[in-house]
Amino acid sequence: MTSFTQELRDKLISQISELGKREGRERDRKLKELLTKSFPVIKIKALRPVVMCILKHMSHVEDKYLKILVRDRELYEACDTEVKRQIWKDSQALFGDEVSPLLTGYITSKEDTLFNVENLNNLFFSPSPKVKHHTYI
Repeated sequence: MTSFTQELRDKLISQISELGKREGRERDRKLKELLTKSFPVIKIKALRPVVMCILKHMSHVEDKYLKILVRDRELYEACDTEVKRQIWKDSQALFGDEVSPLLTGYITSKEDTLFNVENLNNLFFSPSPKVKHHTYI
């Protein structure tokens, strides 16, 4: 991709983001219209960020688009969390797939901290940071 095309893409994404910050029906109408025109090029990697930006700023994405995103793993992975939330409403399994590794990692790190003997000795037997040692002469 040339720097000129990148610059155009970045400018378009910036304008879509500005539009997304507004509120009201006019914003929703414009975003929906932009999505209708741009969604057919979502498979083109250079243009995908533009389409993903539109999706991110939409308060409601129609099911016909969400179904396409779910069927294509690469597109699903590229989605912003805001879009994935809309997908997860209808697909609890995908939500579980997304959250399970995070919870497992969190639990594992807490177990490691709890059961690590060196940590236990260091944390348990050391004075708390608020304790001041007074020396009397």
